[in-house]
Amino acid sequence: MRGMSRKFFTADTHFNHVNILEIQPRPWKTITEMNQALIDNWNSVVHPGDVVYHLGDFAFPQNILGDEGHELEWIIGMLNGQISLVKGNHDCKNWKRFGPIFERLMVKVADTMYIKHGSQKIFLSHYSHRVWRASVHGTWHLYGHSHGHLSDHGKSFDVGVDVWDYKPVSYEQVYAKMQTLDKYELEKYRLGEQDE
Repeated sequence: MRGMSRKFFTADTHFNHVNILEIQPRPWKTITEMNQALIDNWNSVVHPGDVVYHLGDFAFPQNILGDEGHELEWIIGMLNGQISLVKGNHDCKNWKRFGPIFERLMVKVADTMYIKHGSQKIFLSHYSHRVWRASVHGTWHLYGHSHGHLSDHGKSFDVGVDVWDYKPVSYEQVYAKMQTLDKYELEKYRLGEQDE
């Protein structure tokens, strides 16, 4: 994978969401402290040329400055990498800074190091799915929203910051975690997969 941009996955940063400090206990006393720690953690692993798939709840629409556009621009400007946003329930569909915002996304990550056929398909959604396109044919599924309160299911798991030490997860970490998870029982999940 030398010479290619590295891929990262994350969810549920909840920038500017004051209530997240109570709803999902986080180790910070103020939202300003949380925002800065999340930015620092992000930049400690993501480099400027990397790609980050954010699986929703990037920020809370009502922010601490009362000017959604200004502060959102500041936060995004502070983060390394090119961000693709899969919309969560707290995200605005008209956040122009992200370019296209996706409801769901299927990506193919080039991988000649670990995968025999040279790439891995990954289904990305803010929400956990029990089944997804090509789930019985090796496609993985990453999600957020649950803040670590759901068990892993087949080749899927939560990439939210509350689960991953408040940092984005690299493709290599995703690959390593997938090796610990069980495959689907083909007969149990065959319904709806005939088109693959």
